[in-house]
Amino acid sequence: GTILRRDPLTGDYSKDSGVTSKNLKDVHAVAPNEVWAVGLYGTILFFDGQAWTDMSLQDDPVDLYGVASEGKGSVYVVGVGGAVISVGMDGSFEPLLGATSSTLRGVFALDDNHVWAVGSGGTILAGSRNVWAPQYIKEPGPDGEDVPIPTTLYGVWASAPDDVWVVGDGGLTAHYDGKTWKKNEDQKDPR
Repeated sequence: GTILRRDPLTGDYSKDSGVTSKNLKDVHAVAPNEVWAVGLYGTILFFDGQAWTDMSLQDDPVDLYGVASEGKGSVYVVGVGGAVISVGMDGSFEPLLGATSSTLRGVFALDDNHVWAVGSGGTILAGSRNVWAPQYIKEPGPDGEDVPIPTTLYGVWASAPDDVWVVGDGGLTAHYDGKTWKKNEDQKDPR
């Protein structure tokens, strides 16, 4: 559970000790006084600019791999078994209905209506709160018809609903233009 913080004036890093002993998997900063970190065993940490607060899941400590916030109070965490959870600033949790049982490893939120989660087996979910739809990166299969790629995806980022990027195993990068996902043409098949 190592957390390093960079001093903006000196550029030096300091270690925040004693926050957690759990392995941390992702961090997302909205502002210097709103930083979120997630990890194994349901670990959810919040930094208010002064100190870290443990807001971890107690009832069902599922491993968490991704965290994102669009900066207006909505925080999304994702993890094992397709877990998608909204975390409130007051420490409340709302399990959201994802559309997969695959492990989700990354999440990005432009706003409450444009959230993407990615993970194992090429899983891409696009949605808003409890409305999620699967999306696919496809390529020609052995029969010539397009088939979804099974590559595990780890990260997602968007500047707009029609400009979304994902990364995954084997150096995979792909782009969504608002209609279809397209794998970077210069890449080799990572399978």
